[in-house]
Amino acid sequence: MVILKIALASVFTFAAVAKTVDRRKTQQDFTTLALPDSSLVVLLAIAADALVAMLLVFFPLAGFALATTILSIYTIILLLALLHRTNPTCACFGAVSSGKINYLTIVRNIVLLTAAMVGLIAA
Repeated sequence: MVILKIALASVFTFAAVAKTVDRRKTQQDFTTLALPDSSLVVLLAIAADALVAMLLVFFPLAGFALATTILSIYTIILLLALLHRTNPTCACFGAVSSGKINYLTIVRNIVLLTAAMVGLIAA
């Protein structure tokens, strides 16, 4: 379980920092996902990612629960964008990710979601 905590906390920390580095690009990418064109949405995503990372370190049960919830939401948003063929750009890791979302992005999220669920069950 320690490995899951460290791995997921690292992923969410990286995502929060990367989204913070270039919030304008992250906001533009969010619009390709049919999310509101709002800096508040970006700030909420950054805060959620950072909160998950902190909770995983200090309160693992809550961290795994929130990670499961957030990853479920992110995966649904990505799936809807792919199904509606909006040609979405990945904003998962802010300025670091610049590619288009595809089914490998979904697979990556499902792997992360599975890790969060295993951690939640084990916690």
